[in-house]
Amino acid sequence: MKAKQDFIDQYTRKLLVGWSHHEVAADTPVELEECGPQQCAYGYRVYVEYAINKGWLVKDGSRVSAKGFGVAASFLRR
Repeated sequence: MKAKQDFIDQYTRKLLVGWSHHEVAADTPVELEECGPQQCAYGYRVYVEYAINKGWLVKDGSRVSAKGFGVAASFLRR
């Protein structure tokens, strides 16, 4: 469903701003934990997977990629 996919895209962009801020302010990786019995990455597994697939997070989800920082900056300009 297109509307659902649009929501996932826009909400992931919003989350990416927070992940980028954390990486800049704390100068540490994003620390998206592995999915286990508890929900993954603040309960946002679908968004983390989407960001990895788009190349906004590195493949292991441990940091924001250069492309991800660019997407976050564009989101803030809107």
